[in-house]
Amino acid sequence: MADTITFTVPGKPVAKGRARSFVRNGHVAHYTPKETADYERLVRETAQEAMNGQAPLDGPVALVVIALVPIPASWSRLRQQAAGVGATVPTSRPDLDNIVKAIKDGLNGVAWRDDSQVVELRAQKLRTHTLRAGAGAAPTGNGGGELMRSFEYRDPMEVAERNERRRQRQEAACGKCAHRVSMDWGGQTLNNCSKKRRNYGWRCADYKGKQ
Repeated sequence: MADTITFTVPGKPVAKGRARSFVRNGHVAHYTPKETADYERLVRETAQEAMNGQAPLDGPVALVVIALVPIPASWSRLRQQAAGVGATVPTSRPDLDNIVKAIKDGLNGVAWRDDSQVVELRAQKLRTHTLRAGAGAAPTGNGGGELMRSFEYRDPMEVAERNERRRQRQEAACGKCAHRVSMDWGGQTLNNCSKKRRNYGWRCADYKGKQ
């Protein structure tokens, strides 16, 4: 997915805390709680590494966030196993919308110019033993559509990597075949085989290299 950024923030997801106020020399000042500031800095640094020098996205952006929060150690083994496979969902704090806020603020100036560019959003909070927050951002209408669909599989990073490996395999098998046909659909390039009885991505007896 061109221009798509996916990354994983290690550790327990942190909800964005309310700004604190104090009075100094007769004036009211505000500051961000340290836990929130530290987490947003971690998000920013993780995203910068994933961007690998890529410029922030312009225009409308689609965002996927999956927050994995801890399974209480006090729970029975059976209950912990049920939580690990998604049979139970976390309805306690941290609030999912505040986790998203912290991640969005951490991505300002890195994944996009400003978080007002986010026009599509999917978010989910699950329980797990491996604490982390996964996020993916992409322009809408192209990579964004695939990123949104990947949310159904709960791990957009894994799905994006799987799709890229599949694309590379298909290119190696049929990329130079004369029977390859391409079309643009909703801003996304789709490939297929003109031999309708064949599936694109599997080199067959009808393979014919382009001249």
